[in-house]
Amino acid sequence: METQFKVEGIILNTKPWFEADKRVEIFSKKTGKMILLAKHACRSQKFSGRYETFNYIHANIYKGKSFLYVTQCDILQSFSYIRNHLNQLSLAAYCCSVIRKATSYGQGNPPLFSLLLHTLELLNNPDSVIQDIKSHFHTHFLKREGLLDHNIPVSDDVFKTHYEVYTGQTVPSLLFMQ
Repeated sequence: METQFKVEGIILNTKPWFEADKRVEIFSKKTGKMILLAKHACRSQKFSGRYETFNYIHANIYKGKSFLYVTQCDILQSFSYIRNHLNQLSLAAYCCSVIRKATSYGQGNPPLFSLLLHTLELLNNPDSVIQDIKSHFHTHFLKREGLLDHNIPVSDDVFKTHYEVYTGQTVPSLLFMQ
């Protein structure tokens, strides 16, 4: 891996790290899941809102001795509608959690990246039908991972069964959805 490189990815998860830094987990088309360290992201106004879950970002990365450091970050898409609506927020968090549990670090998966980005774009639309988006995500996740050979929507139970056998993990909880 190069010492410096650029990456576009979707932020799956963040948490404070040390006193002023942020640990950022992203999922990119080329490099898959990565853990990055954003120095001073918790204190500096310069980084306000850039390192938030669901943001689609373009980042410059520097490979240090212990961490991959973000040296610059630009938001490509923020999905602000999702953050203001509980059902959209819940399903977006669920989809990110499914991706987090089913993928490995450093292993690109362009089909799953495209599915997650498309799902977030659908959820960001005020006219979206949540149940249809969830069914679309389940069906296309299984199809892109080679567990399904058709595009016919699958039930939650069918997804749960396939997912748990495939990953060896339980399906993440969906916090709220009507």
